[in-house]
Amino acid sequence: MSKSDLPVGRLAHRFNLLANQVALKRWDPKHASVGRVKSAIIVILTFTGVALLWPTQAQPPTDELQFPYPAQAQMVLMLSGLDRLQERIDKLADTMAVRQRERWRQNLSKQLESLLKGRDASVLRRDARLYFVIHDLGEDLSNPHWSLLLPVRSHRDFRLSFLTLEERQSRTKEGKGIEAFRCTLLNDEPQTVYLVDLPDYVAVCSERVVAEVYAGEYTRGSTRVLGPRLTEAFLRSDVAFYLNLEGLVQRYANELRALKGLLDFALRRAGQEIPGLSEAEAELIKKMLLGLFQALEDSQAAVLTLNLEPGGLDLHLQIRFGENTASSKVLASETGLAAAEIGQLPAGMPYYYAFAAQGQIGALMLQDRTRFQAADKDAPGQRLLQLHLDDLRQADLQSWRGCLRFPLSGLEVLRYRDADKALRAWVKLYKVLGAGAHIPGARLKMAPGVRENAVQHRGFSFTEVRLHHDDEHWLEDAPEAQKEVIRPFIHQLYPERVTLWIGLIEKNKRREIVHLWGRDWDSVSPWLDSYLDGKHTLSSRPEFSSLRPLWGEHSNGFIVDLQPLIPAINELFRMIANVEEELPVSRIKLKQLSSPAPLLWSYMCQEEIFSMRVHFSAQAFGVLLQLLEQASKEFD
Repeated sequence: MSKSDLPVGRLAHRFNLLANQVALKRWDPKHASVGRVKSAIIVILTFTGVALLWPTQAQPPTDELQFPYPAQAQMVLMLSGLDRLQERIDKLADTMAVRQRERWRQNLSKQLESLLKGRDASVLRRDARLYFVIHDLGEDLSNPHWSLLLPVRSHRDFRLSFLTLEERQSRTKEGKGIEAFRCTLLNDEPQTVYLVDLPDYVAVCSERVVAEVYAGEYTRGSTRVLGPRLTEAFLRSDVAFYLNLEGLVQRYANELRALKGLLDFALRRAGQEIPGLSEAEAELIKKMLLGLFQALEDSQAAVLTLNLEPGGLDLHLQIRFGENTASSKVLASETGLAAAEIGQLPAGMPYYYAFAAQGQIGALMLQDRTRFQAADKDAPGQRLLQLHLDDLRQADLQSWRGCLRFPLSGLEVLRYRDADKALRAWVKLYKVLGAGAHIPGARLKMAPGVRENAVQHRGFSFTEVRLHHDDEHWLEDAPEAQKEVIRPFIHQLYPERVTLWIGLIEKNKRREIVHLWGRDWDSVSPWLDSYLDGKHTLSSRPEFSSLRPLWGEHSNGFIVDLQPLIPAINELFRMIANVEEELPVSRIKLKQLSSPAPLLWSYMCQEEIFSMRVHFSAQAFGVLLQLLEQASKEFD
């Protein structure tokens, strides 16, 4: 089954094909040198890995704080301190299953002990931050100039105890304040790196030109370039990654212009290069690319933070744009929903989502929800369909919330400015669809059976829409021998037959459109009652209480409980093993959990800041580790 067969993956699949076309035209093997990038990664692991081997406080936010790296640095990876990081990792590990916890700790210790062989890490200050800095990525992005800033108790003790005997013996004087030594950890062959003493730090540099910056007078990086919100995130995190986006855009302005021109050329030829790409899809991709390049031009800084807590692992990206730029104006038009809005949905579902539809980002996130298309060669049907879609747009969608489980069933709540017009348009949409028509995520085998006013419930009337999905839509690209393997898995997601009920309800003096998906009315009506009565909702579940503050008051996104999805994930691996015989995934099988394992993804726009968060609960993080452990064994 290809990615384009999935409900929300078709556009991404088209974009991926387009990117491949561009990459094939641009790729030049002579620019594929990654040895020094690999070396830089090894340096990070080597010199910061000591955090996990020994049983502090982070510096508090201030109006302005200076850092030891140069202000013009393009990227900075910061670790909050060895003691703090060790403590946070231990607390997160304590929430895992005993066997998994011990395996994780043993694997970490084994790897790090080999990296630190012959080094005395006690010379490092364990309450101070460590920094890995990219000063320049190089002309072709394959030769980064980097430095590692290690907090030391004594520069002399660092040379005598942290450096190995071979490294000490290879030391040479290279200029005022600069030493060089040969390091065998970076490659199989010894490589020269440079050492500079700084107040409370030593700088280990990949290039002499970088060492000369540290040895001279230079402007230090500071929190001023981050702004208040990014500063708070950077200083309070366990691990943070800072991107000097303004500097990167200036550094690679010519390359970005060339790439933009190349993509524009590829889009003009997209109809010929990518079979099946519609004109509307090509136009949407073009708008997305233009928006991406505009965002790059307007961006100033980004901070990606990672925090390890007993409750889980939290990844948080924040991007700051310039005031009064096109991108900041886009952000100003975006809205979000409070945690209470998603908390009103009935409990017991594996998948919840809530999106405000106002603004360009909100409209883009909900684009697939109204992707209807008449059957091929049904021009009259497409014209009627377009009229009803236009009515939906004019009804002005405000928000879209829902909760689903599989095989497809669940509740969706749609809020429109003109709810009556929206209800009429939704019913008419399904009336004009025929066999072969496309609805979001599926193709119809026959025309829907539509009965208006089919159900009366608590004073509200519902239209019944019976849908018959066409399996061949998902299987048309699969070889005949594989179809019988794939079909049962598809039916676990989308049954051949499903019924949709569409109605207009009123709750708290607010009129809303409701979609109920399921097998029969008796199986779906309790979800509606739960929503109307505010009983047995997501907000009543204890696992939601820890997610509520992460969602906040102005977010959009989804919450997925991995626990009930584990059987489907295992079935997916089994199916892949049967279809793709060369992939060693047949023995990957996740263990069923006894408690919920929620994962949260959300985004928020406030002032000039775009913020995106991924939060793994401790249980969800355990599932991720379990998957990585099993996959690493199979693919090794």
